[in-house]
Amino acid sequence: SNKAISNAGTFTNNDGTVVIDITNSNKTMVDARATYHHLTINSDGSNKDVELNNLAATVEGNLTVQEGKVYTYATSGRHLTVTGHVSIESGGEIDMNNAAGKNATFGSLKIQSGGTYTATSGTTFILSELSSSGFAFDSHSSGTFTHNNGTVSIGNGTTAAETHIAENTFYNLIINSNSDSKLLIFRPESGSTVTVANDLTMTRGTSYRNNVSDTLTVTGDVSIASGSTLGRTNDTGASNFGSLTIASGGTYVATSGTTEITSAASNYAIS
Repeated sequence: SNKAISNAGTFTNNDGTVVIDITNSNKTMVDARATYHHLTINSDGSNKDVELNNLAATVEGNLTVQEGKVYTYATSGRHLTVTGHVSIESGGEIDMNNAAGKNATFGSLKIQSGGTYTATSGTTFILSELSSSGFAFDSHSSGTFTHNNGTVSIGNGTTAAETHIAENTFYNLIINSNSDSKLLIFRPESGSTVTVANDLTMTRGTSYRNNVSDTLTVTGDVSIASGSTLGRTNDTGASNFGSLTIASGGTYVATSGTTEITSAASNYAIS
């Protein structure tokens, strides 16, 4: 019945790799009642869909999508958790937007040229387990990231290493690093502008643009919590914010160029 793996018993992964290498004319089902260590998907038939079904899906190592579209069952609560690195290659896709009430949690994410991540309208958590290139979120200019008005949260509140995000457009973006020693660096994958189409929230850590002349545009509110810093003294590019809220203990290091505020949160353009 198109089930590559059906598990009503006990599956012990022994830290091994499971490769689903399927040429199918119908959707392929992989039972998520098993916890996989490393999982590789290569679905290159006329129907490329691969459903991780029955429960929320957990991969305790790495998930590699070489070919095919991977998703969890279309109902609330069917989350996807990958503790290690997620790599989406050309012809591969992860689609988390087939139902509301679903989150995705990845150690790190790399969308390669020709790869696609269709994000949940909930939250995609990137825990900053760095890929070998030093990127927590790395989206190639010829890859596709669709935010679906969802939230991307970078960091788990404890990781201390420097990390980079390479993507041009987010909807809501949360930076949750461990301290001011944690640097999260904005690197537009193409052009010179990083855009957050709604709110940018700094809960902990320090963030600044990779190239000092890059533009940071946040249509909604920029919120900087205690222990967080946005910007550095040698930034020269424009900053365009809907509004700016700096909590006690938070820091905004203004660009030597222009910081433009275009609206107001709770009647304050800058609070």
